[in-house]
Amino acid sequence: MGTPNFEQMTSAELREYLKKHPNDTRAFHARMDKIYANPNTTWYAPEDPVGEEELRKAIEKKRQSKSDAA
Repeated sequence: MGTPNFEQMTSAELREYLKKHPNDTRAFHARMDKIYANPNTTWYAPEDPVGEEELRKAIEKKRQSKSDAA
């Protein structure tokens, strides 16, 4: 099997690949490039209380969507 083409993979595909290959730095950098290329990405500092609250809401929303799907 040859080397995967990380440029053709979606960010989600790269995320799944990295779960199986956590030490693949080329894949990690390719995923970070895709994340940074998304103009709609919102970044929060860990100490930012607004960011903390938004993160808490996002986690709860994800949990709820998973339980609704089950």
